[in-house]
Amino acid sequence: MPANHRILAVLALAALVAACSQKPSASAAADKPVATVNGESISRNTFNQYVKGAASKPPEDITPEQRGQLLDNLVRAEVVAQEAEKDGTAAKDETRALLDMARLQILQRAVAEQYLKDRPASEQELRAEYDLRIGQLPKLRYRA
Repeated sequence: MPANHRILAVLALAALVAACSQKPSASAAADKPVATVNGESISRNTFNQYVKGAASKPPEDITPEQRGQLLDNLVRAEVVAQEAEKDGTAAKDETRALLDMARLQILQRAVAEQYLKDRPASEQELRAEYDLRIGQLPKLRYRA
């Protein structure tokens, strides 16, 4: 084996050993599976997002009973989604269009949240928006 190839082999082996010896990052812990359905993993991050939406509170604020019930619901949803993929429902034009629209809405919300995270609204901006919204409400009067 030529010297250049030997050096490359040693460097590749060193890189492989270094990669294998690294501790998992925080994102790797967040993606640790909480369940596996027919060989497909459901990550902890996915479960946490599901809990936030379904329970309207952070995952750490739910009881173990609620956690189990929410995980069962998510597993059931994954089973249904896998069946939709298998039977062709997910490939239908209407379904694809709905999935595309949901994706766009999610990305718009994520970008807006990121943008607003670094730019809090001032009191003047909030007051102007409030006045605008109040001005658009119908002028109805009720008498008892």
